[in-house]
Amino acid sequence: ITVPQERVATNNQTHYMANVENEDGKLEMLRTIFKKTMTGQVFIFCNRIHKIDMIERAVSEMGIAVSSMHSQKEQDERNRIVEEFRANRIKVLITTDVLARGFDTIAELVINYDIPMEAENYIHRAGRVGRFGTQGSVINLILNSDKQLFSNIASKYSINVLRMNQFLSK
Repeated sequence: ITVPQERVATNNQTHYMANVENEDGKLEMLRTIFKKTMTGQVFIFCNRIHKIDMIERAVSEMGIAVSSMHSQKEQDERNRIVEEFRANRIKVLITTDVLARGFDTIAELVINYDIPMEAENYIHRAGRVGRFGTQGSVINLILNSDKQLFSNIASKYSINVLRMNQFLSK
């Protein structure tokens, strides 16, 4: 069965956007989010591997069990990380799009630290939450340079995007 991309369901997900000025603003927003909610598991998606270590250090400094996954890690280490995440020993998993598809686990929150360059990847990232009848949230950290790209993605998939203050006040 093939579903046209424009008709992809996002019914079990609530999408939010936070406008930030720079990378420091993104890290500060992560701190705010994790102060607000840290009950379930979280995926943080980045476009570039070089950002992952910096984000992992920042999340770890918040006292949160965190790990990362990307294409430069050995397969044994990847397997161990997946096992630990599935066992809920890791609360936050920072990754590139290497885990955007084919990873069947239930997370509470997806944070797009970087907006994906391809619209289809947004849907796969968002699909890490709101699975198997559960509800989930997707938070998008938007730089000025990302606004048009994100607007195009939201329009293409008819995604209703709420402001970040609505997430923080729930």
